[in-house]
Amino acid sequence: MKEFDYKSAWTEVILPEYERLTPPTLELYRQTCEQASGLHQDFQTLDMPYPDAAFRRAFEEIPSGELSRAAAVIYRYGHWSPAGHSYAGSGGTWKFSNYADQVLSNRLGLPRLPRCGQGVFFRVHEGILRVCLQTLWSWTSEEFGPAEPAVLAAAQTVNKPPQPTVRRNWRKSWEPFDADSEPYFQRVKDAVAPLLPTWYPPIVDTEKYMKEKVTA
Repeated sequence: MKEFDYKSAWTEVILPEYERLTPPTLELYRQTCEQASGLHQDFQTLDMPYPDAAFRRAFEEIPSGELSRAAAVIYRYGHWSPAGHSYAGSGGTWKFSNYADQVLSNRLGLPRLPRCGQGVFFRVHEGILRVCLQTLWSWTSEEFGPAEPAVLAAAQTVNKPPQPTVRRNWRKSWEPFDADSEPYFQRVKDAVAPLLPTWYPPIVDTEKYMKEKVTA
């Protein structure tokens, strides 16, 4: 049985990337830990409310490439943190990622609320673009790149799985859609591959850190 080696992944990938973030970004993370410590997610949207307009502007001033990277890195800086490591608390890491996702989604014209219905949808999650395939009885998704306009544009040019011309709730009519899901995910990844920054692949390569569980 394998389990994720959080300590190695954090030490070898996340900590170095965290230390490479720009000083203004790290300062904004510090401010998030302080100013958002007593705030909570909206029950319906799951978005964090901003402490004030100036705080939101600070996120909006960060370019998409840096903001996407920061959201992905800072979230994992907290979530993958090994035992014994101390970092700013109050949920600051995931709250920073949530604020960044709101700004990035707005720039890309992507909704934040989960979409009802059937088909192919794009979302921003922890600074990373995710493509979602949904029917009335199934849902699957795949991450494919940083939340940047060029990456999303490349993904949107890829031929999508075939959908029934008449939207009936017949499971059989959606079988070709389901069958093309994995090939479609690969087509998207191939389309955006030339656009991926060097920081991205190591962060999402979690399989590298799946290790055999040692039992007594």
